[in-house]
Amino acid sequence: MGKKIIVLLIVLLIGAASAAAQERSHTVQRGENLTRIARLYGVSVQSIITRNNLANPNRILPGQVLIIPSTTPPLVTAPVPPTSVTTYTVQRGDTLNTIAARFGLSSWRQIGAFNNLQTPNVIFAGQVLQIPPASYVPPASYQPNLSAGQGGGALPPQQTITYIVRQGDTLDSIARVYNTTQAAILQANNLVTTVVIPGQVLLVPLNTVVVQPTPLPIVQPPAVVLPTPVNNTPIRGPRYVVQPGDTMIQIGRRANRSPWAIAAANGIYNLNRIFVGQVLIIP
Repeated sequence: MGKKIIVLLIVLLIGAASAAAQERSHTVQRGENLTRIARLYGVSVQSIITRNNLANPNRILPGQVLIIPSTTPPLVTAPVPPTSVTTYTVQRGDTLNTIAARFGLSSWRQIGAFNNLQTPNVIFAGQVLQIPPASYVPPASYQPNLSAGQGGGALPPQQTITYIVRQGDTLDSIARVYNTTQAAILQANNLVTTVVIPGQVLLVPLNTVVVQPTPLPIVQPPAVVLPTPVNNTPIRGPRYVVQPGDTMIQIGRRANRSPWAIAAANGIYNLNRIFVGQVLIIP
């Protein structure tokens, strides 16, 4: 009975020693910071911040007790292939190759066939995919289009062009002009929204023959030619172009209108502030 107790105590002491080797406590001294403490114990600053849930790493106080995490690296386990169907939401930068590797699948074709992806190079952030079991074998009839988009790894590269967004463009209109899809442009540019703004530079994947957009003609409005009045002739019509030597009082007399009424109609608060070539509304 005594030997069993001794063995039990030894096991407990070994366990306690192992736990102590994994994590230690440190009381902060005056003048210390996380960098100095991390160097002292041979760990990273971030590991101390994470282990102690420090909201402000720059504010540690003398007497504060910190838990120093273990220096033993965590065991890295190989991905376990799924044994049943699961779902995965595509993240920015993902490809079918990287997703397949993450779930321990042997080929991106397993995900492509299981989700019936006809253009497996074109996936976008936020898209939900079903991940099949590792035993799933894609059917021979699955022949996707590998020429659209970019998937990386086993999928062939795709030619792209650079396009600068113009006023009035939408992602859909750009896709239609270049015979591609919004999803392909989203994937090529790692975009999470279909909103584009003038001046934005986009990579546009090309699927077929490119039809260059025809720029819209610039239509100038017709010039309005107003008759040149003589300073002593009556003014007729709703508009008048100020001539050299004109004053607001003279214009009012010739138009048979109050100069103050003309000034008010044109947002003028000083009768002396008119200039040659100015177009006045005659009320």
